[in-house]
Amino acid sequence: KVIRDLASRIEQQGCLAVTRSSHSQGVGDETFENVHFDASLSSESITFENGGREIRSTSSSNSHAVLNVSFSGSGVYVYIISFYHHITTHNSSTSKHRYSWEFRIMKDTHGDEMTCIGAAVSSTERIEDSSYERSTELWMYRGYNGFLYARSKLVEGTNQKFHVGDIVTCILDLDAGTLSFVINGGTVQKIMFTDMAGFAISPAVSFYGPSRVVSVISVE
Repeated sequence: KVIRDLASRIEQQGCLAVTRSSHSQGVGDETFENVHFDASLSSESITFENGGREIRSTSSSNSHAVLNVSFSGSGVYVYIISFYHHITTHNSSTSKHRYSWEFRIMKDTHGDEMTCIGAAVSSTERIEDSSYERSTELWMYRGYNGFLYARSKLVEGTNQKFHVGDIVTCILDLDAGTLSFVINGGTVQKIMFTDMAGFAISPAVSFYGPSRVVSVISVE
């Protein structure tokens, strides 16, 4: 009820809010509606389609896009809305802080992928460095070779590659501070990132080439 009342007041003021449904599905405790990529937090070279649920890279340089929702631990949900305000709600019934989001690789070049999937440190300002290799604010899983980059650090290990048409599911466990991935609904790969404790997290995508397209399917 608190969320509904706050969302109603925000919408009356002309702001766009991320709302929460009243039922539960999947990995997380809540299913988030009206989720889209946030232009104010994404690279200026990104174009937005289908109400912001699909993004296209237009630059040969690094670029990124961030969803308009943020997760933090201790039973706190943070919703990023226009004008950079936040709504914070507490859910005392939540015993585990696990969330998931799914991205579909709509367009890329097989064997020459330039798309990375993962998460970003939540912020009310645009990330300065979009590079999956250099950014200290991104955790990225690179489709081309399966390499992992944790806030500018290369993570050792071999992982499954992903290609155009694939659905990549990201599973965030804020209690453990970890992020895991599933390709096309298969078996959960080993825990890939283990250094996410203490951060507020937003789902994110990064590119390092033009004409790549990704869509968000769901956030739970």
